[in-house]
Amino acid sequence: MKLQFYFFLFCICFSSQLKAQKFNSMIMEDWVNTNWVNSTRLTNTYDGNGNLLNEAIDSWNDTTKVWANNIVITLTLNSNSTVNSMLTQEWNADNNSWEDVQKIVYTYDGSKNVLTQKTQMSLGTEWMDYSMTTNTYNTSGLLTNSVDQQVDFLTMTMKNYSQSLYNYNADGLLSQTTSQTWNPISGTWVNNSRTSNTYSSAKKISSVLTEVYTNSVWVNMKETTITYNADGSTKATLDQNWDVTLSSWVDSSKMLYSQYSDGSTYQILATDWKPDLNTWVNVSRTTYNNGPGSYSQPELVDIGQLKVFPNPFSEVVTLDYKSLKAFSIQIYNSNGQLVKNIEKGEPHSILNLATLKKGIYLFKVVSSESQKTVKLLKYK
Repeated sequence: MKLQFYFFLFCICFSSQLKAQKFNSMIMEDWVNTNWVNSTRLTNTYDGNGNLLNEAIDSWNDTTKVWANNIVITLTLNSNSTVNSMLTQEWNADNNSWEDVQKIVYTYDGSKNVLTQKTQMSLGTEWMDYSMTTNTYNTSGLLTNSVDQQVDFLTMTMKNYSQSLYNYNADGLLSQTTSQTWNPISGTWVNNSRTSNTYSSAKKISSVLTEVYTNSVWVNMKETTITYNADGSTKATLDQNWDVTLSSWVDSSKMLYSQYSDGSTYQILATDWKPDLNTWVNVSRTTYNNGPGSYSQPELVDIGQLKVFPNPFSEVVTLDYKSLKAFSIQIYNSNGQLVKNIEKGEPHSILNLATLKKGIYLFKVVSSESQKTVKLLKYK
């Protein structure tokens, strides 16, 4: 399931950064009982200029052995080919129709940099503003600050939630990203986590260090090491977690990248390290089929200390939260109603949410040092 999580996270990242990946289709499989089993399929549609217009996400029905409608994302373009809006719909099998879920509307500066990104949630007959991201750039056009605001369901106004600060090397390469959360009591931004990049002589990222801010000190959490082939394409990424007891890095997961000789597909294999078996074990794999234009591989994605997957989900959700503090888990529906509260969350929690209705839910993890919220879609 790990690669499935990264895939949907990649889709979210694409929505935020508007970086279209040039492939016709992508199929994901899970490793189950020593066999590869279909999981998810994504199919892209482009216009004559190679601009992405539509993404269809299908789920594999293991009973009927066919692909079933799940989610469709439709893009509306401006005259200069920038994305004006992005509409997400989910398939209602009972009504045999597509239903609106979410819409994102963008604004730009004169250099086509995204200035604002407003996310709206469908309430059936109307749209409700849910969140807003505002970006700031320096004179070189590099992103320096992104402020995220979310709607306060009590006042129905946008309020500060989190921000990301970006620092660059002298040559313009991103050196560090610091994430902060808004403290409404003190009216200040509070450090939460940060990632620091190191580069090879070829100016490619060789490692990414993730740290969390605890008791006014930055503490190691995870390190990702990236290796490349001779042609500059990604060969592998290795994730290691910091073991406080051993004061050292320990293997966690690894992703292996391969390209077929004809160049028509690109495949990524995800594996997990099993210390009890002293070996790497398959988790999932994804295969890309090239589309129009040049192909660019998915970017490495990391959301820091909080992971919730899969997204969308049907019944069961896995939550990983690497925190040194006690925390609670709160789940809200699209109306702001608390539908589930776990006062004492576990670092690795498996939540059975089969009884919840289809729709959008907010997963909030709250501790004495910070709070994080992710938005998930329950599709059945």
